Amino acid sequence: MTATPDSRPEIKIYDEILNAWQIEANILANLLEVPFLAMTRYAPPFLEIICANQSDKIPYSSGTCLPCKNSYCEVIIDSGEALCVPDATKNDWWKNNPALKEGLVAYLGYPVFASDGKIFGALFIMDSKPNSFSDESRKLLQRFKEQIESNLGSLSEP
Repeated sequence: MTATPDSRPEIKIYDEILNAWQIEANILANLLEVPFLAMTRYAPPFLEIICANQSDKIPYSSGTCLPCKNSYCEVIIDSGEALCVPDATKNDWWKNNPALKEGLVAYLGYPVFASDGKIFGALFIMDSKPNSFSDESRKLLQRFKEQIESNLGSLSEP
């Protein structure tokens, strides 16, 4: 699919779906042993966290809006492709990334598309230590992304 962030879809996400995503986010973050898992909606020039695992170890929660500029998600939204950053401290490209200020150095994320092919946002996990993320981690996050896209598709249908 092609990323088209300038014409992002307006999709109303019902509480039942958000609650299901919340449960899944909590389970996956615990299972993958990462401090942060989130689903964002791209609302230029911001990312709105619409679902995040519940933890006292992370500075962000559902409803938080963050600038998209210089973020890992910006790369995903611009490219429409997955991104893995095992250790952002080893690459000058990421030196202005806001997550580094919060101690989050590793990132694995996937673009999330609406049923019409337009970019909706990103689903990602972050770690406070370097992490290349196992194949199992990638498969589980990919599966959650597919579930979210399926839910978004059913919400978009007339």
